[in-house]
Amino acid sequence: MNNSKIKKNYRVMFLVTMIVFLLSSIMFVHTLPAFAEEVTVNAYEARLYSNAKINEDFADDSIIIIMDKNSSDVNKFHNFGIARNSQVKITDLTRIDGSADKKKYFNKDEFHQIFKIDLSEHSKENVLNEIHKYENMEGVLWVGPNYYDEPLELPIATDGTRYSNLWGLFDSGCQAQSAWNITMGSKDVRVGVIDTGIANHSDLSANLLSGWDFYNDNSITTDDLNSHGTHVAGTIGATGASLNGVIGVSPTVSLIPLQVVNEEGRWPLDAVTKAITWAINNDIDILNYSGGGTTDNEARRLAIGNFSGLFVSAAGNDGNNNDTSKYYPSDYARDQAFSSRFISVGNHTESGNRSWSSNYGTDSVSIYAPGDGILSTVPLSYNSTGYATKSGTSMATPHVSGVAALLLSLDPDLTSSELKSIIINSADNIKIDKGVVKKLNAYKAVKQVRDDFSIFNTTVLSNNEVRLDGLNVDYEGVLRIPSIIGNRKVTQINSEAFAGKKRITEVIIPATVESIGNVAFNNCVGLKKVTFEG
Repeated sequence: MNNSKIKKNYRVMFLVTMIVFLLSSIMFVHTLPAFAEEVTVNAYEARLYSNAKINEDFADDSIIIIMDKNSSDVNKFHNFGIARNSQVKITDLTRIDGSADKKKYFNKDEFHQIFKIDLSEHSKENVLNEIHKYENMEGVLWVGPNYYDEPLELPIATDGTRYSNLWGLFDSGCQAQSAWNITMGSKDVRVGVIDTGIANHSDLSANLLSGWDFYNDNSITTDDLNSHGTHVAGTIGATGASLNGVIGVSPTVSLIPLQVVNEEGRWPLDAVTKAITWAINNDIDILNYSGGGTTDNEARRLAIGNFSGLFVSAAGNDGNNNDTSKYYPSDYARDQAFSSRFISVGNHTESGNRSWSSNYGTDSVSIYAPGDGILSTVPLSYNSTGYATKSGTSMATPHVSGVAALLLSLDPDLTSSELKSIIINSADNIKIDKGVVKKLNAYKAVKQVRDDFSIFNTTVLSNNEVRLDGLNVDYEGVLRIPSIIGNRKVTQINSEAFAGKKRITEVIIPATVESIGNVAFNNCVGLKKVTFEG
């Protein structure tokens, strides 16, 4: 029997075994209520109501309308009963340029059209009245206010020394300095910074590409009046070229300013939605969102859901438990619709403790990163030196985005789910608030991509082949098994190789594998998908 027939027979045997395993695991269904709920929810997309209150923080001149999936189509026109000659302006916030099929991060299976309607009467009372007018219209999933998010830095800003003060990059931080021995990034990786803009700065100019101002609807994105976006950008990708400057986690990267701030320093929901759509249209790999608020709404959630790249979000600075108090969009890290590609970031200090201000949560905060006393770039109009120290989960978030950029520079084919899995599984386990949480480690993350055999236990079968015996970490998320480990083909997966790894959600098996042990995935209760390559 030739090798192709052997491989085919082994795969058939494995699939039969998996079916038997899944059937035998029905007794464990009560431990997976979220999975059962997902099936129910996806079966029917029920109409949602905003229940907005007049004391909430939203614009008084517009409303947001989301169409359900059945009524949504790329660039489809909806008049909502408004006459074409009316002065009322309807804006499709999710308009796709060119062919949607050619967009790298367009999530066509979950696409929702999102519209903004400008109102002629400017009052919050009128906003609530207009919501009631549209919310029961056919095809409408949700109608609500045009809410605001805000940047998440603490009111602290001081001068500091330069390179020696970048503790977040050293061993007490995320160990980016060690990661640079493997990679310093790539200009092919595009990180969108949804924020207050990015000022012209000598430490950023080589990495800065053109973006857009989605509030003023123009190409001017360098007028960062409050410095927040420029500071975030410096942590992601300052070049380090200046002897008296700073360096980012990924010194070689493409930074794209997606400016969403209004005159009051707040981030209107319609501007944020347009920024996310722009990221889809322009193949942005990673979105950094160092902002948020305590009000949830479907428009923000589904706008992010339209984007299939990696979304990295700040956990908030209220010192609250997000598992109970909740903070958005950070809380979407546990939303099953796209939790696999969403990272919520808390803030730890140089001593490894949670910052007093950082929100936390066992289920809702994915990882902690340096965010206390972080030195980075700012506009000269903000500080004449061009540098300032800031604190907050806003400052922690770009450390994670920078590490994701380093990983893509090593392997551009990594999916957003794989990026999150690598970042989480390579993180250090530390104790915060009497519990064990994840602490960002750039060096271990890039090492895992370069030397992916570092997380596997193996047995050499011959000069050309190796058997995968198991994992030496409690892996979480998407697991891609490499085809080559230590210059040898992975041809076998041993019995019980992944047994008991309850947090694995998906396994991707390379075409080189010819045999799989019949209980290799025993008690992997979180496993939902097995994919064979080739």
